Amino acid sequence: MTLFFDSSAIAKLYVPERQHAAVRDLAGPIIVAAVTRVEVASAFWRKHRMGEIDASDAATLSVAFEADLDDTSGRFAVIGLGPLIVRRAVESVSRHALRAYDAVQLATA
Repeated sequence: MTLFFDSSAIAKLYVPERQHAAVRDLAGPIIVAAVTRVEVASAFWRKHRMGEIDASDAATLSVAFEADLDDTSGRFAVIGLGPLIVRRAVESVSRHALRAYDAVQLATA
């Protein structure tokens, strides 16, 4: 089965959060939007700023995620931000109360 994960699901693969076990149990190639690279790094560093993890953990998690994304034989397939996805994201914000990156995630899925 091919899966699409948004950034909140990806973060659960690296940090024990609520429902992380269920996410980690899913198997198959994982499709992610290119903006996930920014969003997940932001999530790790936000956890540091909120005192949930220390800076070295945030840095380690960020490096691990980057390495997993860049591993072409790995579990992630990154979908770039092309004109069709942008157009679909723009259409979705007119219909739904979405933030910009959330609209890109939806359009990518």
